[in-house]
Amino acid sequence: MEKLEKKSGQVIEFFGTTKKLSGYFKDDVSKNLYRNILLYHSTNDEQALANIFDFTSQKTIDAMKVIDQLIEEIAQSNVRIVIYGVGLIAQNTFEKLNRSKDVFFTADVPKMDCFRGVPFITPQELVEDYKDAKILVASYSGQNKICEFLTRSDVSKENIVPVGFCDFDDMYFDEIINFGKDEIFVDAGVFDADTSIRFANKCTDYKKIYLFEPDEVAYDVSKTSLELRNIKNTQLTPVGLWHKEDTLHFNNSFSGSHIDDTSETIIKVNTIDNLLKDIPVTFIKMDIEGAELNALYGARETILKYKPKLAISVYHKPEDIVQIPEYITSLVPEYKLYLRHYSNCQYETVLYATL
Repeated sequence: MEKLEKKSGQVIEFFGTTKKLSGYFKDDVSKNLYRNILLYHSTNDEQALANIFDFTSQKTIDAMKVIDQLIEEIAQSNVRIVIYGVGLIAQNTFEKLNRSKDVFFTADVPKMDCFRGVPFITPQELVEDYKDAKILVASYSGQNKICEFLTRSDVSKENIVPVGFCDFDDMYFDEIINFGKDEIFVDAGVFDADTSIRFANKCTDYKKIYLFEPDEVAYDVSKTSLELRNIKNTQLTPVGLWHKEDTLHFNNSFSGSHIDDTSETIIKVNTIDNLLKDIPVTFIKMDIEGAELNALYGARETILKYKPKLAISVYHKPEDIVQIPEYITSLVPEYKLYLRHYSNCQYETVLYATL
């Protein structure tokens, strides 16, 4: 009985929190996204996921329409079809094909006999025996890498059809964000420095860019990218952001690098408050594979003192969509919150906080 009462209390508290947070969102797009993301995480309801896509940017909607039309045309042809991927984009693509004859899955994962009831082939089998097939590249983060692999393997470019989409150009710099004079930008989770490069191109009057990237490969790629593009006034630091100074185990897988207690790789982590003490930060962007809330804890004093604009990824953990806006508004109640979604899968949702 006591456990049941405790659980009931937690449910009531959860719904009270989400209702309160809904009031912080300042437009209907944000409120609708928030409701449907909560519903999707709670029920895995496919209609809720479809609704998330309905409230993306017009650019994303237009791209999805083009992709859907391509999928429909390919489905109606007599060619063999290989879906490259096994994630949500791949599964959605399979559903849209509405066809199982001469359809195959492949991915760079351990060999399996079938997936979703259709045969599974290895990437090597694909390039050896299925070059005549239409290959639907069902990914966006690994899309370029897969396409390069297929092209190197002498697959015709006409047979390579990307069906993953992410609006990287607007991501973190939506129309919600207004740049001021002498911006000081913090880029947490740098990957290849693309975000900082886009910031420098969009905000011509900035003072400094601080980049934090603990992955060794991503650090080297970012350093080279910044130098090649002659991006001025940058400071790239090989450290992860956290709620305290520490060393942590880290899975260094480049685009998906993350904290991982089972990994042998060790990285240094620290807080924004320690690393940028007394620096009047004006804008913080975070995409750090689930460590965002901890990093925000470590930026508490900076946020309280300078109230910077925030663009925070809230899709890595189901609880992020509640806990991150709850923490941000507990620090600065006057923040206005906005949500935007940038892809044709459940990933790439960004929370913006502005004054």
